[in-house]
Amino acid sequence: MVRAILRVEHPRQYLGTRKENLNVIEVGRFNDYEEPMTAWAVHSGDEIPPNCKIPHLHPPTEEQLPLSLRTERTSGGVVNQTSAVERILTWAGATEYSLKDIDVVAGRNALRRVSQTPYYRGEKVTWSANLARHQDTLFLELTKAYGWRETTFCPLNYEIAAWGTVFEDIMTTGGKGTPGYDCRDTNIRVPRLIELGSIKTLTNGKVHSQTPGGQQDVISNYVDVKLREEYHETARQSHIEFMDENRKRDTWTQCALLGIETVFCGERTKDGTLIKLEEIWTEHLEHRTTLWKPEGVLSFLENLLVWLKDNTENGLSYTLNNNGRSEIVLEPAEHGDLMQIVLSSTQLSYE
Repeated sequence: MVRAILRVEHPRQYLGTRKENLNVIEVGRFNDYEEPMTAWAVHSGDEIPPNCKIPHLHPPTEEQLPLSLRTERTSGGVVNQTSAVERILTWAGATEYSLKDIDVVAGRNALRRVSQTPYYRGEKVTWSANLARHQDTLFLELTKAYGWRETTFCPLNYEIAAWGTVFEDIMTTGGKGTPGYDCRDTNIRVPRLIELGSIKTLTNGKVHSQTPGGQQDVISNYVDVKLREEYHETARQSHIEFMDENRKRDTWTQCALLGIETVFCGERTKDGTLIKLEEIWTEHLEHRTTLWKPEGVLSFLENLLVWLKDNTENGLSYTLNNNGRSEIVLEPAEHGDLMQIVLSSTQLSYE
């Protein structure tokens, strides 16, 4: 196997896959705050375990803002660095979920980043990933993107992660966040089967809350929350508009991959104070811009995953790199941690 190169075209070239071609199916839940994880699957027919119940949305009111997100828990325990693929496979093994018809296994964050690649051409954004192929299933793990560190976080990153944890918690407690606030010990993840054209992908992501009332524990009722830093008052208007479009696209992609239609965006200061809340419907994001289109994101993602299936072989490992310009490079690699995770997951079924 030699290296393969996929040329990244202008976004307007990716228009074949529309939102109607995207089907998102909930297949289970897990909570891995403690070991062993609590795992539940739809196909089991069992009741959802209590610690896998998604909490109700209860955001702070405007009168409660500004609200501190600062917490004493700024190191250790607030950033889960476990492999996204490993967590999905642990759930699949525990619930006897078969990977027989699954083309790709990848965390939502990896799919979210790589799917927007055509729009990164002018943004100097690079990313890299590891790949392993086993039993005709591709396993994809993002290693770097947007300058992220591969295995370590600096103190500032820990602090920002802690603010995000507090924000998620206060959105279900009516704004009870205070300095030193002890966040709820939970980490509910929702595995999803994404059917995108001919490709079936098993992913997972965190669902933060659901609206009270009505039918509970259904995709249409779920709400995502997203915390972002406010724009600096000295920023150029053109820069603000450019960044705002990027945020809209990223928010839409993050929600669409889990089938979520509503997101609450919180805006914070640089020192960790929540100053604004905005409820956003993802459908509105699609119609408020001419700079990106949902089909540009979805078409590229489908094209990329099909290309990877066509250019990889069972039993081999690879690296995948986007250079921030106009190509993605796939190269053979020695077996690393990802293949070891796959091979050590002995409870998995491919039948």
